[in-house]
Order: sequence, then C-alpha cells, then structure tokens
Amino acid sequence: LFAVIHLESVCLLVPLGQIYKIMQTIYESVLSENNDG
Repeated sequence: LFAVIHLESVCLLVPLGQIYKIMQTIYESVLSENNDG
C-alpha cells in the first residue's frame, strides 16, 4: 500500500517539478524584460 502511494506521489511530484522550473524560467525572463524596458 505504501509503495503504491509512494509511486503515485513521485508521478505527481515529477511533473510539478518540471512545471516549477518552467514557471521560474518564465518569471526570470519577464523580470529581465521589465528591467530592460
């Protein structure tokens, strides 16, 4: 039971981590654009 929960949590955390990296990249690009303007 715990193994199944662990696998599901990993499957959820991996996409969340990728989304977080993408959002962080977009956020930094927006900040750099605002600083240039």
